[in-house]
Amino acid sequence: MRGIWRLGLVAAVAAGAFALAMVRFSGAAEEGCAQRLPEDPSYRVQWSQQPSTDLTRYRLSITREGRPVTEAEVCLNSYMKGMSAMAVTDRGREVAPGTYEVSVTFEMGGRWPARVLIAERARPVVAVPVLLEVREAPVPTTSPNF
Repeated sequence: MRGIWRLGLVAAVAAGAFALAMVRFSGAAEEGCAQRLPEDPSYRVQWSQQPSTDLTRYRLSITREGRPVTEAEVCLNSYMKGMSAMAVTDRGREVAPGTYEVSVTFEMGGRWPARVLIAERARPVVAVPVLLEVREAPVPTTSPNF
């Protein structure tokens, strides 16, 4: 009888610890650059070039109502749909008025849904959804040395 009581106590403690962990860590993926934020259609994000598996640095031009967005905090978050371990994220650095540079490595070609978070001074932080078509870089061929 004692063994069943102890087993019940251990199960209750384990269930409580699991519930606490779920509450505490359920929002971990939503912190920082991956936050769920309202989308704002007045913003536009243009990539300087098509994303590719052989490139690691990109420039994003960001405008709001046709004007460059300057001095903002910008963050890119993207993932390969269906591949939870394949995600990229980086904070942008303004390199020209309204142009931000991010450094990310796409591991494979295909569709990568992305969100660009934009925090302008005295405005609410917003998200701009972008669907990236990542090009697979050609595999270099080597000729045999005869």
